[in-house]
Amino acid sequence: MRHVSQTLTYCLFFLVPVCPFEKGFVLTEDDRCVCPEERGFYVDENGNCQRCPVEVGFVLTEDGRCICDPEKGYILTHDGICDCPITHVKSDDGICVIRTEPPPPAGCTIDEECPTDKACDRGNCVPPCGFDPCAKAAICVNMNHRANCTCIAGYSGDPYKEDGCKELPFWRTDFPRPEMLVNCLADGVQVDINIDPAFNGVMYVKGYSKNEECRRVMRPDVDTETIDFKVKFNTCGLVHENGLARFILVLQKHPKLVTYKAQAYHVKCTYNTGEKTITIGFNVSMLTTAGTIANTGPPPTCLMKITDPDGDSINKAEIGDLLMLRIQVEPSNIYGGYARNCIALTANTDGTDNEHLVTDEHGCATDPSIFGEWELDEDGKILVAIFSAFKFPASNSIRFQCNVRVCFGRCHPVNCNGYDAFGKRRRRDVNNDAEVLYQPEAVYDGQLREIEVQSQSIFTVETRTERFTAPQGK
Repeated sequence: MRHVSQTLTYCLFFLVPVCPFEKGFVLTEDDRCVCPEERGFYVDENGNCQRCPVEVGFVLTEDGRCICDPEKGYILTHDGICDCPITHVKSDDGICVIRTEPPPPAGCTIDEECPTDKACDRGNCVPPCGFDPCAKAAICVNMNHRANCTCIAGYSGDPYKEDGCKELPFWRTDFPRPEMLVNCLADGVQVDINIDPAFNGVMYVKGYSKNEECRRVMRPDVDTETIDFKVKFNTCGLVHENGLARFILVLQKHPKLVTYKAQAYHVKCTYNTGEKTITIGFNVSMLTTAGTIANTGPPPTCLMKITDPDGDSINKAEIGDLLMLRIQVEPSNIYGGYARNCIALTANTDGTDNEHLVTDEHGCATDPSIFGEWELDEDGKILVAIFSAFKFPASNSIRFQCNVRVCFGRCHPVNCNGYDAFGKRRRRDVNNDAEVLYQPEAVYDGQLREIEVQSQSIFTVETRTERFTAPQGK
């Protein structure tokens, strides 16, 4: 029997640590994976072996951290560099010393330190559009710290080049845009149109093209160069709200069809502001407004005075004389008004005022035997109240003060004891005795504002009439 001798061979495996060379680590002779601190390297927060940039103020600490050199007084700025704090300045040897001159004003260093509509330029937050970066026919919007340029409507191209925005050919019309002037009248709105005599077409108020009062057919060589197109109130849909009257005027060359070449203008009249604007737009498609032509009427003014029955202003009267208090709102062809909260005033010697309410807050006389109701004169333009001269016991001087409600056109009448203000009588239905307000032909329009007015002062004396007394006993 053979005996076979078996020899066992042992293989020993030694685990060698894996070293991340891609992160800057090195393997020492004793197989240690290290970041070579002796060469000025350190391990950053991401585990990478980085060189500490001592040339820009960093130093490597004993525990392997790379920080701004505290020996020189450096701090880490928001830009990631080592520098002196704002209260210090760097000396010639690179050490931070206390600043002797005042620090520079605080400013920006990056755009993000500014509002979104501004950018950082040399330490200041400024609107980027202020550098005029856009084309001639472009608008600029400050947004996200940048100047955002866009070609205006009717233009296309590169808005950042000087002549980059070019007019689109399809915005042009086959007839020139006319010159227009808006006249704000008391009974309506008139548009004076300076148009080419060769123009052959029609103009009308949008929505009322078939109404003869709201349209005008223009024929070449027949109509004059300037056309007065007037729209009266309560026609063609023209109404006013708080003194604003407006409509859309359409001009088109085709006498029957509305094409994309038609022009539409938003016409506005404002009677209680001083604003005046003219903004011309572009051609219309589906009657999009091409522009706005606006104008204003003159602001209202009020005058109140005490007169004799002939309307002449006076400065003295005797008790019992027949007088009138007259209020006029100008321009009278545009505005009307009614008076309320009227008081008679006098000044006492001690500086105090006596007052007596003659017209209440509704515009009605408190005592018609002393001071009558307000009425309109024959021309319908002046408010008149008739009264007999009176005075206060403590003074011979008297004047009046009223609040005048100004209306566009003619004010709505106010009922006082069965009568409408301005002399209009209510009538009663014979069947059910219900009151029905009389409707005059004049157009009543909206209230605009209230103005306080005062009359002149007059000197009122007692009547010097001899009195006779019958003898006693007879």
